[in-house]
Amino acid sequence: MKLRVHLFSLFLTVAFLSSLTGRAQSFDIPAPTTWRCDSGAYELKGTYANVEIDHVWLCLKDRFGNVYVQYPAVSQASLSEWEHFNVRVLGKENLIRIMAISVDKKGNQVLQKWEEENRVRGVKLSKLKEVLSGFLILASKSLDELEGDC
Repeated sequence: MKLRVHLFSLFLTVAFLSSLTGRAQSFDIPAPTTWRCDSGAYELKGTYANVEIDHVWLCLKDRFGNVYVQYPAVSQASLSEWEHFNVRVLGKENLIRIMAISVDKKGNQVLQKWEEENRVRGVKLSKLKEVLSGFLILASKSLDELEGDC
């Protein structure tokens, strides 16, 4: 009987702690839906769960360690789908990864300001982590996995 009480207590503790941590986040970066040859941009649509979609941005990383934020932020296509119509991959030979990052409200404000200033230069990943409040990499994929050429 005592063992049963301890097991039940352990079960309640695990259930309580699980409710505090929330549900698992997921963010999928699929193959591009469209490759626009005229502008050198991918159109991407993917799925997500348990992510504040208003604060998700796509970034490209080059082989020199520079990260290029893609403007604007991803947009919500439906309750579980996101889309982005302007993933710029010109100079693709040096690009190696596409990443989806999440930031908090303050980090989002920084990125929106960068967008207004049309800031497109590369930033080191370590600098992004330092400057953007709530920085989290949700997903990362090799650009070799993305297809599409003109």
